[in-house]
Amino acid sequence: MPIAVRALVVVAVAAWCGSGLAATASRPAQIRATAVHRFEVPAELPDVQTPGTCEGSRAAWFRADARRCTAGTTIYDPCFVSASNRQLLCNVDPRKPGGRVIVTTSGPAVSQANPRVFAHRAWFFELADGTTCRPMSGPGRELEGFAELYSCQWGSDGLTDAVLGDLDDSHSTWTIRKVMINKKTDPQTIKSISMAVVKAVWE
Repeated sequence: MPIAVRALVVVAVAAWCGSGLAATASRPAQIRATAVHRFEVPAELPDVQTPGTCEGSRAAWFRADARRCTAGTTIYDPCFVSASNRQLLCNVDPRKPGGRVIVTTSGPAVSQANPRVFAHRAWFFELADGTTCRPMSGPGRELEGFAELYSCQWGSDGLTDAVLGDLDDSHSTWTIRKVMINKKTDPQTIKSISMAVVKAVWE
């Protein structure tokens, strides 16, 4: 990792942990590691059910139990195969049970998507400021060699235009590039970049 980027990582981690830069550098054990989770379908499923059809997941292409389901005009991705194999748990925020939906299918769930098509490695993650991000449903922007893989609902750290590239797990505290974009240039360019601390990841 370049020295300048590494410095940004240290500053971001120090801000998250509430300690000074010198203390963070001298006592790395205090740095809070990113929590990495694997979501599992609970035994108790929601009562709300709707018929639909499913195919291999794009958002969680790396999981054999994940699907992309269409119910009416609504697309859910990812959905997760339950024990019945014909009921899929959809509209999942892994941090809380509310709002989830069961999509029922008339046949067994199909196989997972072709992994060679996709580049991202998580289907949901949360930054230290409360920002939550999911894989984009279609192609994102590419700026100065970095691809936009995730769309986010921004948290408390103020305005941000995008996160670029994938998660960096080279340290116990994961990071991702958070950027402001010069939108008036053609092509668009990066105005500023910082390394945001990732609080938790769901793979």
